[in-house]
Amino acid sequence: MAHTRTRRKKKRRPGLGLWALFWFFLIGITVYSLVEINWDGIKNSIVSSIRDSSDTASIAIQSQPKNIRRRPQQSFRQNNTSAPIPKRSQSKHSPQTKAMQQKTPIKKQQHKKPFHTVKKTTSTASAKNTRPHTAAPSQKTVSQHPTPSASLPVRQTKTITIYFTHYNSELDKIAVIPVPRKIPASDSPLSTAINTLLAGPSAAEQNRNIESQIPGGVVLKSASVKNGIAYLDFNGNIEAFPGTSTCLARLYQIVYTATEFSTVNGVRILINGSQKKSFSAENIDISSPLYRIAAPVF
Repeated sequence: MAHTRTRRKKKRRPGLGLWALFWFFLIGITVYSLVEINWDGIKNSIVSSIRDSSDTASIAIQSQPKNIRRRPQQSFRQNNTSAPIPKRSQSKHSPQTKAMQQKTPIKKQQHKKPFHTVKKTTSTASAKNTRPHTAAPSQKTVSQHPTPSASLPVRQTKTITIYFTHYNSELDKIAVIPVPRKIPASDSPLSTAINTLLAGPSAAEQNRNIESQIPGGVVLKSASVKNGIAYLDFNGNIEAFPGTSTCLARLYQIVYTATEFSTVNGVRILINGSQKKSFSAENIDISSPLYRIAAPVF
């Protein structure tokens, strides 16, 4: 009997190409990963080394002293030229010094006068001759414009007492009161005092309720003193604004102001040059001189 051989079917294994591709792929991945890791490390090490080298260089530069600098060659040469090298000292009696003295005789320096000094002197002399004289005008100005202290006398003042009035509301009366004033010194102090009285109280005195019973427009025509009596001549406005207390205060303002002078004892009132017997519509007697009274309150 013929034995029939049965062939077993062999299992197909993957070919060598697939295995080669697999191993190639695996090896490539591992190599790539290793190469990448090594590259990063190398990169980091290089950067760190560069930083370290720069830090050390900066520290070395900072540690060096700032004042130390290289001297330039030009300054060295200038110093050499400015400070010559001292020569060796030679004795006076040595042959070398005698030979040098014979070869180079000492010449006396002759001081020549510069030419420009002569020109300057001539120019200054000519300038002096041509310069205008300034002393004469100054003397003229002094004579033409004298100082005020030398030419103008100082105005002297004199303090006098004039009399105004003050209304007392409690007593309902008018009182004649003294007020000091400064007036310029003059030859007729009585007229000056009466005119100051006619001008009335100042603004500061009015703020203190000081008044005057003499109306406005009163003019002193003349003033004279004879035998202790002052003759005062006024215009007709002296009789304006009648009223007993008002007219009495008005008259005694004049009497007290005039009798402040030692040469006046009484006052005679004249109106337009005439001696009247009565004053204003109140018929106050003025036929005789008026004198001071004990209490001038009206």
